[in-house]
Amino acid sequence: MTVDGDPLKDWQLIHCFENTVDCQFVDNSAKLARLVQYCTGMAQNVISCCLMMDASTGFDKAKRLPKERFGNDSVIAEACRQRVTQGGQLKVSDRVKLLDLSDELGNCYETLSAVNKT
Repeated sequence: MTVDGDPLKDWQLIHCFENTVDCQFVDNSAKLARLVQYCTGMAQNVISCCLMMDASTGFDKAKRLPKERFGNDSVIAEACRQRVTQGGQLKVSDRVKLLDLSDELGNCYETLSAVNKT
């Protein structure tokens, strides 16, 4: 999984990163290098300026920038809404699509709960 500008995926990765890598007792330069590895596309472009800073300042800014750009609670809520409302019409007989929708609704509910939007 990488941070690439998709608000839902990016929020999940940032949250996971904070709970696994950020809480470790390693220096900020190692954390910054790890965070850069998880970023691609727009997200990598957003944090690339942080590589030129001292490790502590760069890591703090690299954590903040993706949240500001892609992790806004309202943007995440809108992405959830779009994910469950877009798509074709479902048929009662289409078990796979109904299960996918059920899973997506559960994922969105947990995401919205985590960002205090329920």
